[in-house]
Amino acid sequence: MSEEQLTEGSKQLLENYPLFITNKQWDEAVNSSKKDGRRLLRYLIRYVFTTDELKFSCGLGKRKRSVHSGDPSLERRPLNPVKVSCLRGTSPDSRLI
Repeated sequence: MSEEQLTEGSKQLLENYPLFITNKQWDEAVNSSKKDGRRLLRYLIRYVFTTDELKFSCGLGKRKRSVHSGDPSLERRPLNPVKVSCLRGTSPDSRLI
């Protein structure tokens, strides 16, 4: 699929980073949040991260990685820094992370 097809009908969350949600998702998030920034962020998080990404992550990874049930294959990893940065509205290269 070409980049043009991928981005058609989508909204790029942060310029220069390939993270998109559909226009329908954006409209639903904005309309449902009722101009409340926290609610808008919660909706966007649902669209950007899968349930498993959130469930099996260790957040931003600021603490030591934890191993779930002693199984190394279930090691919790930090969330994707590009996705986190796009939700924050900052570059992943910035010192805010």
